[in-house]
Formats: sequence, structure tokens, C-alpha cells
Amino acid sequence: MTDERLTALLEHRDAKRMLMRYGLALDSHDWPLLRRCFTPDAVFDFGERRGVGEGIEAIVRTCHRALAGLDASQHLLGTCVVDLDGDAGTASTYVQAQHYLLTAKAGNTFTVGGRYVDRLARTDDGWRIAHRQLVTLWTEGNIGVFAEAEARLRERGEEEPAT
Repeated sequence: MTDERLTALLEHRDAKRMLMRYGLALDSHDWPLLRRCFTPDAVFDFGERRGVGEGIEAIVRTCHRALAGLDASQHLLGTCVVDLDGDAGTASTYVQAQHYLLTAKAGNTFTVGGRYVDRLARTDDGWRIAHRQLVTLWTEGNIGVFAEAEARLRERGEEEPAT
């Protein structure tokens, strides 16, 4: 195997590992780890419900407000195709995200099936997401779990993520 081929394989591995860390960061509410998945000026198009987050702090704040008040979430990342070219790349990753709130009034689970469409950038600290779009393919359950979870956050005074 040539050095060039080995380098390309390691670059792909590093990019995929960063994409997988994103799911771990969300579900463990590890906001510093989440910050390490994006470029500082990243853009995340969350779709109709949450809109567009511009900049890493807006992205982290949006994720925190959506997830930190839940009892649990699980972002399962599946088929992932990464294409890299120099310091830029693209990725398409299937996701099934379950959101659980025990005390929800109209059903305690909301599930989203979709795909993340990413533009990647190589930085001095490794591969990062520069732009992410969530393409929702289907949903099931009680979308109201988010509003109830956000109300729980407000009651606790925990509307801002840890740094």
C-alpha cells in the first residue's frame, strides 16, 4: 500500500469518526464534544421546526434546547458515505433519532428518520462539519415532547448549554 493510499484511508476514517462523535455528543449532552464536530462558522439547517443555526454557538444552543430537557435521546447513525478531496469533502449519513420524555402528555416518544447532508472541511484540528442539512424522511410519535422538554429546561433555569 502506498503512503498516499494509507493517508487517504486515515483521512476517511478520521472524518467518519468525527461524524459518529456527533451522535454521542448529542445523546450524552456533551456540548464541548459537539463543538469539536463543527467549524466555528458552521451552518446547520435543522429543517422547518428549528430553522437554521449559523455559527457553532447557535448550533450548540439549538441542540441543547431540543435535547437537554428530555429523559433520553438516541441518534442512530447508519449508512455513511464520505467523499474527500483535499481539504474539503461531503458526507451523506442516514439517521434515526428517538426522543423520549417520560412525563409527556400525549405519548412519550418522537422519532425522526432522515439523512444528514454535510459539507466537510479539514482544519488544523481535523475534519469538521462546515454545513449540515437535516433531510427529514419520516416522523412518528408525539412532536410535543420537545415543547414539554423545553418547558422543563426553563423551569430548571438551564436554558444555556455548558461551555
